[in-house]
Amino acid sequence: MCSYIRQYYNSDATKYAITVYDKAELLLNNFQTGYDIIFLDIKLPGMDGMQLSHEIRKIDPIVTIIFVTNLVQFAVKGYEVSAFDFVVKPVSYSDFALKLKRAETAIENKRDVDVTVSERFKTTRVSSGEIIYVEVAGHYLYYHTQNGVLKGYGSISKLENTLSSKNFMRCNNCYLVNPRYIKSVQGYTVIMKNGDELLISHQRKKAFMTELTIWLGEGKNL
Repeated sequence: MCSYIRQYYNSDATKYAITVYDKAELLLNNFQTGYDIIFLDIKLPGMDGMQLSHEIRKIDPIVTIIFVTNLVQFAVKGYEVSAFDFVVKPVSYSDFALKLKRAETAIENKRDVDVTVSERFKTTRVSSGEIIYVEVAGHYLYYHTQNGVLKGYGSISKLENTLSSKNFMRCNNCYLVNPRYIKSVQGYTVIMKNGDELLISHQRKKAFMTELTIWLGEGKNL
C-alpha cells in the first residue's frame, strides 16, 4: 500500500505523508483530526478494523475511510460508518489508483470555502464548514454558526450559488441548510444538531429530500 501511494504521487513526498499503525489501539492512542484518508484493514490483531472505524467516527465524523479487506461480506458494513469505499485484497495498483483518485476528488469537493458576512461598518469571514444554516429575515441574512449568530446584508439566492458546491440545501425560501448539521427529518421539519427546528415547505419537500438522499448516498451520514 505504501509503495502504491509513492507510485501514485511519483514519489514526490511534498504531496503526501504516510503514517502506518499495525494495531488499532496504536492508531486510537495517537489519533488526530486532520487526516485526509485512512486505509483501514478489517483483519487486525485485537480490536478489528470495523470496531476501530466506529471509534474513529466518534472523534472525526468526516475523515475518508477506505477499507482494505479480503472479506467482501464485511465491506457492506462499511456503510454503517460512512466508509467511502473498499479495496479487495490482493490489492492491484490499477484498482488502488482508481479509488484513490475518486477519494481525492471527493475530499477536494468537501473542502470549506470562506464566506464574507457584511453589515454596515463590520465585515466578518466565516468558513462554510462552521455554518449550521442561514436564515433570511427582512433585508438581512442570519448566519447560525457553531460560534453564534452573525447578521449581514445579502441575497440568499446568491449565497446559495456560492455554497451549492458545498451541498447546502434550501428547505424553504427562508433557510439554506448545511446537511452536515442535520440531526433528523421528521415530516415537514428539519431538526438541526444545535436543536433548532426548521420548516420544510410543501413546494420544496420533494427536491430537498432528493438532494439529501443523494448526499447520504455519497457516503455521508446524519
